[in-house]
Amino acid sequence: MWDRTPAPGPAPERWDDHPDRGWISDYNEQGMESFFLIVFEPADTARSRNDGSAPKGLDELRPGDVLTVWDADGTVLLHDRLTIRRDGWFGPRHVAPPARSGIDVETWLQWLRRRPKLRAVRMRS
Repeated sequence: MWDRTPAPGPAPERWDDHPDRGWISDYNEQGMESFFLIVFEPADTARSRNDGSAPKGLDELRPGDVLTVWDADGTVLLHDRLTIRRDGWFGPRHVAPPARSGIDVETWLQWLRRRPKLRAVRMRS
């Protein structure tokens, strides 16, 4: 698949004091069987990084959002503009990092399900 999304500028250096910080996860509830949302939880509305999600503060990630994701040790796992990617030829479509990032859809979905949740900064244009 081709990728036409422009690359973002440099990644934020720190998560701790960034105004747009939070966590990434997937979210579903009863009645949403086999369907889930890919969400960003702003740090100022989330319960905590370890707890479940509070629907009030969730914000669905969208194509065009610039997302920086950090691992627990502070390593930047991703800094790129999100796009729509399909899982295989006929699989579901997901908001995901672009193919140029080298991150496959399966790895992306594993990141969303990690507990404690991965720290992230989302910048929306």
